[in-house]
Amino acid sequence: MTVIVLDASVAVKLVSEESGSDAALERVSAAGRIIAPDWMLLEVTHALWKKAHQSRADEAVAESGVKALEQIVDTFFPADDLLSAALSLSFRLQHPVYDCLYLALAKAEEDAIVLTADEKFARAAMQHGYGGQTELLGS
Repeated sequence: MTVIVLDASVAVKLVSEESGSDAALERVSAAGRIIAPDWMLLEVTHALWKKAHQSRADEAVAESGVKALEQIVDTFFPADDLLSAALSLSFRLQHPVYDCLYLALAKAEEDAIVLTADEKFARAAMQHGYGGQTELLGS
């Protein structure tokens, strides 16, 4: 069973119409289980607010997107429990801690992979030996 750690870059594509939305839906639909750190909801909520603020969506669309994610993700894990591992990964990858939370969760959960649309993060993870736990959407 494929376990996907859903990162915010892909989650936003699932709940709003943008480039890569179809690929995100197809990939997530094929997964056996979807997990994420609870922090992901904050990141996605901010991204949806930003879209609404830039007049590409409205408040109701943003709210429904957040509620949809609560149905898509099977389990949310407390970010607090992942902070130490994420900080360590952040130093190793030279990448922001909030992105490394997803990789920390993938490492903690057996056979899990981070599904991301963030090329910079995927490249950093792969360059530091985490290619087996990281998948760039569409590649």
